[in-house]
Amino acid sequence: MERRVLVVGKDPTSREELQMLTNAFGLEVEVSDASEFSLMAIPFDRYTTVIVDLDLNGLDPVRAISMIHKNLPKVPIIGITTQRPFPQEKRIRTAGIFYYLVRPLDGEEFFNALGDAVAYAAMLNGSFVVPDSERWH
Repeated sequence: MERRVLVVGKDPTSREELQMLTNAFGLEVEVSDASEFSLMAIPFDRYTTVIVDLDLNGLDPVRAISMIHKNLPKVPIIGITTQRPFPQEKRIRTAGIFYYLVRPLDGEEFFNALGDAVAYAAMLNGSFVVPDSERWH
């Protein structure tokens, strides 16, 4: 499996921030808006990890997670959001999120979550080639 990450979000500034952070980790990044059409059309089997900005303005984050899991059930999803009330966070976690981050982002926590997600995806696919751990610890 390629070490490619998909960044999904409505806000272009947020997508750019997440793309830059992920590039700094040494992974290839593609970005997508968070429309239902784009989530259904993307071939998720080519991604190691998906990073979703959960502040989707109009698209329920649980629905977005479900759409991603429908295309590839085992892909680790990192969800990033502003502070959410506990019931919403519980729904998101129950939907199958791999890691839940709250803004403002802590760079070390982001890199640890991304490293864990990539390592998990590699383990599931029988490929233990992961980014240099010194870069994310």
